[in-house]
Amino acid sequence: MNNPQSWYDLPLMQAMDPRSIVSFVQLDDNTGLPQTATFLNSPSFLNNTTWVGSPLTLSAVGPTSTPICFPVAGVADFEGIFLAQQWTSSHGIVRSNVQLPPTVQKIIFLKAGNRFLTTFFLDWAAGVTSTDIQLSIRDNSTTGGNFINGANGTIPVFAWTNTFGGTKRKLTVCTTGPGRVNMAMRVIDNAANWSMFEMDWNIVN
Repeated sequence: MNNPQSWYDLPLMQAMDPRSIVSFVQLDDNTGLPQTATFLNSPSFLNNTTWVGSPLTLSAVGPTSTPICFPVAGVADFEGIFLAQQWTSSHGIVRSNVQLPPTVQKIIFLKAGNRFLTTFFLDWAAGVTSTDIQLSIRDNSTTGGNFINGANGTIPVFAWTNTFGGTKRKLTVCTTGPGRVNMAMRVIDNAANWSMFEMDWNIVN
């Protein structure tokens, strides 16, 4: 079912694989060190619980939190460096005006293709940490999951298990190609609260 017509249809949809959009993703931990996510079929992306507001927000753009695009091959890719710098200078990755309404603050533009990485930054609310974070396609949270080799449905996710928290934590993403998708980062925090941080990713050439 690729075109649901109502909420009756959404639970019947097949969970979508985030690897169709994301080929690599890292998130800085609470010490600022990048941690690479692991792909898995998660039985804990969803929970029948009371969800709370997310402790995550996009960081304001600043000297130590400026989003950029750069080539995967790094300094060895001279053409890639030029193309990435050119792309970064002509594309606003996150909003520059913090006074915009919340409905548009989570729109993020990323460079398409496995040759490039795009980075932007997240802030955690004061005192909040997590050792259980999972990233997937937002609408997977409305499905029943995949029911293969288990009694409970699983959702394909990118997962982290280190300790995360603090401000200006870099999220680095490599995409598979252009498109637009709503992503969601599920967080179980240090107070055992469940939340999801939604992001509207516009992946462009």
